[in-house]
Amino acid sequence: MSTSVLAVAPNRDVLQRLDPLLSREAFEVHEMPTGKASLILTYQQRYNLLLVGYPLPDMGLDQFLHAVHELDSPCADSPVLIVGDDDRLRETEPFVESGYVRVASTSDSPASLQEKASRLLEVAPRVGVRAMVRLEVDIAGNPTTQLAQTRNISDEGMFIATSRDLVVGERVPVQLYLPDDPMPIAAEVEVLRLALPEVEGVAGVGVRFLEVKRGGQSRLHRHIEEQAGQLAGVEAG
Repeated sequence: MSTSVLAVAPNRDVLQRLDPLLSREAFEVHEMPTGKASLILTYQQRYNLLLVGYPLPDMGLDQFLHAVHELDSPCADSPVLIVGDDDRLRETEPFVESGYVRVASTSDSPASLQEKASRLLEVAPRVGVRAMVRLEVDIAGNPTTQLAQTRNISDEGMFIATSRDLVVGERVPVQLYLPDDPMPIAAEVEVLRLALPEVEGVAGVGVRFLEVKRGGQSRLHRHIEEQAGQLAGVEAG
């Protein structure tokens, strides 16, 4: 399961600092020099992340984001990381939305840029689901299992609350036990980021699905849609 990233008018130095994340296997990165050229691609497929250099050379950021997030666009729910110089970032504040649009500075460290991009790769569309997950972790050549709990899940990844020592980039076989589903979903995930308890109030890892086996993807998608529908009904009521 590939993760696609569209780099729009990217800063070359920023891309270099993001290379340890974006060069991983199963990441597919497309680069376009202008906003208008990038929109052609966003009308053709969904991207897991839009990495946007600010300012764009050919159009306003407001025009670009409005076009990308139109309801009938494949990228309507795609998260966006806007990257600009420190003295221009204040101009982007009106476009920052909870969850989907974030900003970073061209002066950010490689670790900071990778952390911000990794967080956005987790967000869309995600529902809060408490489900048990069995982690199969190899420690010093000794396979071991651990039961943990998810905090939220999307078609592309999930956050797992666990104190297990894992590292970014590690691949972990898991079995996911959804509520009211007697059969676990077998999958392989990759660790994208580590949560800091002192910052987020919980120890855990954000992961993305590399492979979901034996029809589990349709079961997972159906469960997410059901949960999202229930949430929408509660909010409407």
